[in-house]
Amino acid sequence: MNVLSSDVVSGSAVGLRGRLWRLSAAELRAAAVSASAEILRLEAVRVAVVDELSLRPDDQVIASRGVGAWLASNTMLQVRDGKKIAALGAALRPFPAVAAGFDCGDCSFDHAVLIVSFCESPPKGMPDEALPKCIDLLLAAASGVEATTTKVRNVIATLERIFESDE
Repeated sequence: MNVLSSDVVSGSAVGLRGRLWRLSAAELRAAAVSASAEILRLEAVRVAVVDELSLRPDDQVIASRGVGAWLASNTMLQVRDGKKIAALGAALRPFPAVAAGFDCGDCSFDHAVLIVSFCESPPKGMPDEALPKCIDLLLAAASGVEATTTKVRNVIATLERIFESDE
C-alpha cells in the first residue's frame, strides 16, 4: 500500500506507524506541519461549535450543567478542559479580530486566551481607542512559527508598562 503525505493528515492513524517508513524526511516534515495546521483548524471549529451550543443549549447540555461539562462527558476531555473551550468561545464574541485570528489558525488556543484576557482587562491607563492597535500587535506576536506564549506575554507586559506609566 502506497502512502501519500496528504493521506497521513486526512486519513486514520490506525496502522499509520507501520507505513510511515515509506515517506521521505521532507514528506514527513510536510505531514507534521500539515497535521499541526489541521489540529489548529479543528480546535477553532470545536470552540465555535461549542460556543454556538452554549447559546442554544438543549436538555442534554442543561442536564450536564453547562456545555463544558457536557463536552467532557461526551469526549475524553477533563471537565476543566471542556470549560476552558466553552469559556474561550464566549470570550471571543466581543472581540471579532481575535476570533478571526484564531479561526484562521493565525494564533493558538493558548495565545487567544492570553489576548482575550488582555482585552477584557486592559491596563487602567489605556484609552479605549488604543485597543484595536493593541489587538493587532498581540495577534502579530501570536502568529507565525516563532510565536510562543512567552513572546505574547512579553508584549502584554510591555503594553501594560506603557499604559500604566506616568509618561
